[in-house]
Amino acid sequence: MLGFSRVHVGKSLLWAGEDSLILYIMIRFLALSPALAGTIFLASSLWNALCDGFIGTLIHRCGRAKRWLPAVTGGAILAASLGFAMLPLLPAHAPWTVAGVLLLIRTSYALVDVPHNGLTRSLARNGQHLKSAQIRAGGAAGAALIVGAVCAGLLGSSSPARTTAALLVGSIAGTGLLLMAPLPRLLAAEPPDRDASAGKPSGRTMSPALWHYCGATMLGLTGLGTMGKALLHLHGPGAGVIETGIMLIIVMRLASIGIWPSIARRLGSRSALALAYLTCAIATLALPLAAQASGPALLMALGLFGLASGGVTVVGWAVLSEVLGAGDPRDRDTAYTAAFGLFTMSMKVALGLSAALVGGWLAVSGVSVGVPAEQLQLLCRSVACMTVAAAAWIAIAHPAPGLPRLRMRRRSSPDLP
Repeated sequence: MLGFSRVHVGKSLLWAGEDSLILYIMIRFLALSPALAGTIFLASSLWNALCDGFIGTLIHRCGRAKRWLPAVTGGAILAASLGFAMLPLLPAHAPWTVAGVLLLIRTSYALVDVPHNGLTRSLARNGQHLKSAQIRAGGAAGAALIVGAVCAGLLGSSSPARTTAALLVGSIAGTGLLLMAPLPRLLAAEPPDRDASAGKPSGRTMSPALWHYCGATMLGLTGLGTMGKALLHLHGPGAGVIETGIMLIIVMRLASIGIWPSIARRLGSRSALALAYLTCAIATLALPLAAQASGPALLMALGLFGLASGGVTVVGWAVLSEVLGAGDPRDRDTAYTAAFGLFTMSMKVALGLSAALVGGWLAVSGVSVGVPAEQLQLLCRSVACMTVAAAAWIAIAHPAPGLPRLRMRRRSSPDLP
């Protein structure tokens, strides 16, 4: 558990840094237009999603692949960290160079992310859904706190130097590298698949519940990711308000780890997740009005957004663990990894779409930094619609456990179970 948690914090640190800062770095330091930067970010996220699906399927269908994971993930950790660290030092007006480095980062991250997520099977098997979710949410919130401090440092200077940005980003990459270092050892210590003792695998890994949950997650996270990225480009009602607001969001996300599990136990995880999405919609709609009113009003709205989005994270992981843990016990552990890969695909597509939306919004606004608060209204309404739709999908269209599951078509192969 300790090793898994340590790697998760490192992975979350690298992911939070990439998701929060790559678009900003491309626009602010690498002199790419907002529309072009958003398109490159979206393309790299789609590539990451494809890598997740391919790697998860390969691990599931090819028994030999699992033996190579410790060595492969060791190199991938190094490549992902170094690629992110060098991003602020790339030449300006060089979109193809930026795209190549992002391709390296995304591919390497997928080689780390998918195998690490497969380690959560033991937690799901023991019914520790909320515990697993709290570990994940705590690691993500702690990583976000560090990244938030870096963002505040960049925003606090009217004209931050590239070297300053490189040092801050490099500190994130280096810390993530050290924390993720135990992953190859954890993968090497994993027991073999349980085919022999559990009977013939069912061959059914993608349940309707999982497909519905991934769809709702992609919709909801597109909205939340859009809001998080847009804040870095917003002009606040006073000096330091946006920087303070970003840190407040992260602190409230940390606080949500102690609040939302109790709500989930009382209402049920899926109802609590729908409630968290609805609260995000309310906070998002309040942001433009609060930004035009005063600094304290904006901070209150951002605090509510942080508390609600933190709830989406902590309860969302619990729902995912429940859905995956309800799978057929005859299925191999690698089938669980493949199913988890489908979920991470939906997440990465969502975050790519959010960058494209922010890039388009900045292009329409005609300003890349310091966008007036009144131009936030249309974006916030769009985000609110996405989160309300995600809440409805979770609450209404999510099939209950136990329904017949979708068969996964497979070709004949000696590697198949």
